[in-house]
Amino acid sequence: MASKKFHVNYSLLLAVVLVAAALLISTSLQGSYQADSSKKEEIYPDGDGHDSETSSSGKEDHEEAAEGHEEASTPDVEFVLSTILTEKGFAFEGKDGQRNPVLKVKAGDVVKITLIKEDMDGIEHDLAIVGIDAHISGHVKERGESAYLIFKAEKPGEYKYICTIPGHREAGMEGLLIIEE
Repeated sequence: MASKKFHVNYSLLLAVVLVAAALLISTSLQGSYQADSSKKEEIYPDGDGHDSETSSSGKEDHEEAAEGHEEASTPDVEFVLSTILTEKGFAFEGKDGQRNPVLKVKAGDVVKITLIKEDMDGIEHDLAIVGIDAHISGHVKERGESAYLIFKAEKPGEYKYICTIPGHREAGMEGLLIIEE
């Protein structure tokens, strides 16, 4: 009896497994997540958790929330971050291709960060800065969608920027914002 030889494309197999794992993480954690009020307080120091601002569409209330945060000012510094799928999960990508780039600004700068959805359709992402009261204008779910946040960099220090969708920070969506004096 002749044996058949199979050629396995390991790169394709790995990609399929990663996509399945990303979808599983996103959907299973999104459905079972119970918000921890201490974490909400950590991300939004004023206690104004962004889950409480989400309406049926999610966008209108976030746009209103973003309006009071230096909207009238022209940004001194602008960053663009794209959402990407990686071999280990998700990440933010800067315009130079760097994953989870370090963002540096000076105290007093008005900062605008635009988030652009580049990874798979149907997986929602957002952006928050732990310890800074800055609300994103909306979530991004479909490829090409964008949202932004604008804030004044007041207190010098190091802050984490993260995706607050359950499981996404742990899957790699975390970077560093440095506010210099």
